[in-house]
Amino acid sequence: MPRRAVPALQVALAALLLALLVGQVVVLPGAAADSAERFPEAAFLRWPVLLLAIATVACAQVAVVCVAKWLSSYSRQGDVEPALDRYVGVFVAAVATASGLVMVIGVYVSSTVGSPLWVSCALVSGLGAGLALLVTANADRLATLG
Repeated sequence: MPRRAVPALQVALAALLLALLVGQVVVLPGAAADSAERFPEAAFLRWPVLLLAIATVACAQVAVVCVAKWLSSYSRQGDVEPALDRYVGVFVAAVATASGLVMVIGVYVSSTVGSPLWVSCALVSGLGAGLALLVTANADRLATLG
């Protein structure tokens, strides 16, 4: 990876982290309130689904921070420090947890309201699990990005 690409990637990750934070603090609570108003028969889902969604976004934030840590190490050394291997584990755990939470949201909403949401959530969960497996399988290569 060209060294000059690292600062641009760090800026993109910072913007993504900010967008996730805005979504977590502003968008998700607003959407939950709006959904509770528009669908009063499902208003009881507002708080459980909101809390699960906020936890899912928090997992995504942890994953972004892990990637930012890899990049900052790369920009300092030109190679990733072996001590950063623990961030691979944290990244995988965060992605796997987020995938599980997405599936829990889908199953919970589908079983209580009768929505086919679980199908979309299963797809997203599968993609997240695939990403976690891909990173796990290539963890040794992440230690030698230079």
